[in-house]
Amino acid sequence: MLIHVEGVQPNCPQHITPRWSEPELEPALRPLRARLAELEEENARLRG
Repeated sequence: MLIHVEGVQPNCPQHITPRWSEPELEPALRPLRARLAELEEENARLRG
């Protein structure tokens, strides 16, 4: 028997169990999203 592997996807979501749900991540991501918004506003102001 001869098997030819054409591609491998080690991060296939079918076999990866999510560790946290979106609602669980929201408190940790909120400050990052706020900071990103601040930086985007600053960039827009500096370009203008």
